[in-house]
Amino acid sequence: MHHITTEIEKPTLQQKTSCALFISCHGATFSGIKTKAILMWPAKQFTDTQAQKEASSLLGEIHQSLLNQLPQHEIEKIGKRQAERLSFDL
Repeated sequence: MHHITTEIEKPTLQQKTSCALFISCHGATFSGIKTKAILMWPAKQFTDTQAQKEASSLLGEIHQSLLNQLPQHEIEKIGKRQAERLSFDL
């Protein structure tokens, strides 16, 4: 359990998103306490598991909001490109 004792200013969504991306890529265990504290603000006590889950939740929510703004034909293009990437034979 991490106990944040120093005060940090309220982070922006961009700062929280940057920290969430870093934690998602590298894992909470390998992320610094300041990175986790920014993501988890205003919580002052949290575990690495909670930070990892919050990183995934925040990024998922942001991506879903962005996808909801795309026209259907753009969503279909993304799906088609992914299918093409994954349709290789090993």
